[in-house]
Amino acid sequence: MAMLYIGNLLVCIGIIVMEPPLAIWGDSPIGVSPAVQCTMTMSILFFVVYLLVAVTKSCIELIGTSPFLEKLEGTLTLAKFTVNLTPMLCVLFLAARMRALQIDPLEGKPQTWAQACFYLCTFSILVQVLLVVVMPFLMDCKCERGMTEGDIVFTVNTDGMAETTGAGVEICTTALRYGALFATYIGFTVVVISIVLIKNQTDPSLTPGISPAMTSVITLNVCYLSIYLGLFVCVTIKQFTTQISSAAEDLHKYMGLTRLIDIFDGVQKIVMFAPMMCALFIGTRMRALQLARGKDGSVPLNAGPPTWVQSMMILATYSVLLQLIFGATIPLALGTPVPLVDEHGQVKAPEDSGKTLAVLLEAFRYLCMMGMYGGVIAIIVGVYHMTPETVQPYGS
Repeated sequence: MAMLYIGNLLVCIGIIVMEPPLAIWGDSPIGVSPAVQCTMTMSILFFVVYLLVAVTKSCIELIGTSPFLEKLEGTLTLAKFTVNLTPMLCVLFLAARMRALQIDPLEGKPQTWAQACFYLCTFSILVQVLLVVVMPFLMDCKCERGMTEGDIVFTVNTDGMAETTGAGVEICTTALRYGALFATYIGFTVVVISIVLIKNQTDPSLTPGISPAMTSVITLNVCYLSIYLGLFVCVTIKQFTTQISSAAEDLHKYMGLTRLIDIFDGVQKIVMFAPMMCALFIGTRMRALQLARGKDGSVPLNAGPPTWVQSMMILATYSVLLQLIFGATIPLALGTPVPLVDEHGQVKAPEDSGKTLAVLLEAFRYLCMMGMYGGVIAIIVGVYHMTPETVQPYGS
């Protein structure tokens, strides 16, 4: 762990102190771009939260539990649930930056309003983490665990205060969290729009089309963040209805909350592949643009990896998307109480299903696995074997 965290820190320092080539930039200082600044900030936040989670668990194992450690572990679990959004946001920021560099290789700046949304997303994630970590320690409350990772309820002790005051504190805290979450998704949406709308300022006709790599990154981002949003909303509704209604279980059954939480929690395991797939797609495209650069420093408008590598990106993306659709819809269609997803995020057959259905679902499962893993392996092979003669637009 020490090597992991030291390595991450040194990479961030290297980005800051990296010296620009004098032949290109001269003596003028070049600051770190907003996309990379926000990526570094969120990566540090991500690693800090997970470090605190590990330290807390070690303390509980070594010295035993206590009300303070239980509360700290609960808050850090919620914080971990929040920072799980950051890998995909970082990938999206770098994708927007790469799209801007494709259009303007020297400056490569996304639209000003898009860069403002980089900071908006970063700040809103930081606010959410601070709220879930700090607020429970500012009031007398008890941590109770639910059925999923993010289902943590802090019940305020109203002894010595008016009941309405305790409820008001909880409502204000949740409102602030939702405000920050809303800002995160607004910023994410605007960044996606900026990737689609950005144009060449000199001649809009020279704007290259959106590449398959970028399309796949956007698709996986939308899937990933939508799943987390659905899970967060359902868990929050469940928490509030549990506190205000004595017949909460009947209400949850009527609203279908329990099943929805189960399904979102299950398909969440499927989209956990998405951040690394997106990072691979972006890295592959960066390698292709490097190889396609001409002697004069220009990059062709339709530059990109070989056609078959781009096809593998689409194959891997749709393999994840199909698993996501099946993992969410089949439990609803069959009426099963839990999602048909195993601990590795793969769709599986229910235990009481017929032989025909089990065979079909297993076949679908392995077909999607072949598509996802086969596509990823093929892309990695393509990265090492592509040459200036085989990348687009020079190769076939």
